[in-house]
Amino acid sequence: RVGGTCRRPGPPCAFLTLDILTPLASRSNNPPTAVATREDLRESFSYKIATLSNRFSLGTARIYAQRHDLTLRDWRVLNVLAHYSPLSAGEVAERILNDKTQVSRAVDKLVKRGLVTRAVDSQNRRRSVLRITDTGRTVFADINPIARRREAALVSVLSPEEYQCLVEMLDRLLLQVETLGE
Repeated sequence: RVGGTCRRPGPPCAFLTLDILTPLASRSNNPPTAVATREDLRESFSYKIATLSNRFSLGTARIYAQRHDLTLRDWRVLNVLAHYSPLSAGEVAERILNDKTQVSRAVDKLVKRGLVTRAVDSQNRRRSVLRITDTGRTVFADINPIARRREAALVSVLSPEEYQCLVEMLDRLLLQVETLGE
């Protein structure tokens, strides 16, 4: 069982307890089968997390594309550089959990558009350093409030207590996934 009480003072987060370790067959009236059914998949924790992330990201990506002709990957690179610049392409790839080759393509596009600069690192000539430009910051400043409003709208169905518990549980799950390895 994952969940229980949050580390914050106050009542327990019983409403957010995730019963992910109970076998699916024992949670429903369906007999266990060797092959997962469509219903099993829809009840899967990882499926729900992936579906939430993908639906939310793709909906937001349409806005990036319409306003600034950016893909979701382009936005993620720009967003990371707006917060953590300067970084190498490899460091950006690590932060957005994406393949370095795909990040390099996005960086090439952003450099050509003048949203990002790439320069040789003065400390290590084998390393390129990426920085967001003023134009990139302008694009970021246009998109970031939209992304924050969409995020606020998504979590608006949660009370402040539920939101805090969810954030804390997700933090714990992120730490746990690190222990599982890749």
